[in-house]
Amino acid sequence: MRALTLALSGLLLLASSCRSSAHDEAAILLVLREQRDAWNAGDIEEFMARGYWRSDELLFVSGESEHKGYDAVLKRYRERYTEGGAEMGRLSFTDLLVTGVDGAEATATGRWDLDFERSEDIGGHFTLGLRLLPEGWRIVRDETTSD
Repeated sequence: MRALTLALSGLLLLASSCRSSAHDEAAILLVLREQRDAWNAGDIEEFMARGYWRSDELLFVSGESEHKGYDAVLKRYRERYTEGGAEMGRLSFTDLLVTGVDGAEATATGRWDLDFERSEDIGGHFTLGLRLLPEGWRIVRDETTSD
């Protein structure tokens, strides 16, 4: 009887962790959808607030450039997509995969594409390091490549 009780306890623990993982994955995918929607509404500040960790420790790496801190990443997005007549385009994510959900950390990978009206479309891939913070899942490290 003791063995059966232990086996059932183990199954309940496993089922609980699976539910937790699935819940975390859904929450992370929601963060990315909210970011996409904010971007497509033309709101870079909301795009940042929905997904990125508001910290000086946030790290964004793309090509040869590295930006550290929330304000530096926001400045990069503003300069590249809103200043001097630049257009933001329409953002889409595909091939999304959330892996390594382990307590309060996870990784998300996927493809991003920006479709522009006045210029050539661009896209690439990303790997995000996420952490569960009091405000929810937030990107703490963003490694983005362009095609």
